[in-house]
Amino acid sequence: MLSEMEACLNSRPLCALSDDPSNPTYLSTGHFLIGEPLTQLPDIDYTNVKMNRLSKWQIYQQQLQQYWQRWSTDYLQSLQQLHRWLKSTPNHQPGDLVLLNGNTTTPLQWTTAVNKHKHPGKFGNVRVLTIKKPKGVFQRPTPKICPLPCVNDK
Repeated sequence: MLSEMEACLNSRPLCALSDDPSNPTYLSTGHFLIGEPLTQLPDIDYTNVKMNRLSKWQIYQQQLQQYWQRWSTDYLQSLQQLHRWLKSTPNHQPGDLVLLNGNTTTPLQWTTAVNKHKHPGKFGNVRVLTIKKPKGVFQRPTPKICPLPCVNDK
């Protein structure tokens, strides 16, 4: 269990690898360990199943999935720290790689997308983004989007 939790921690995206919108890849701590992102086969979601209905292996999977949900949510929220009144933050730019918040995924998988277009609000702040995922183009509000810093950013 501890080694799989460690894999969850080491799968987190640190920054975007390139500025190319057609190649939405990110650098993770797993790259430093094995030279590529960590992966895991998808499994059945046991998070909402009562524990007395599960076998020992399924309980193990349920605990891992619950840990993943709590940790990935906390990590995404740390990327979205609000400094609203302390300093102004730059708006999202088209072509930026972003992580989607609120999407439930299996452990070690992060939902990424590329920012295609920004929709500024009344005062010029971006409130909605048009993003491109492999399954299509969608509009999402900025609280559901976590920007990843680029390698070239300083």
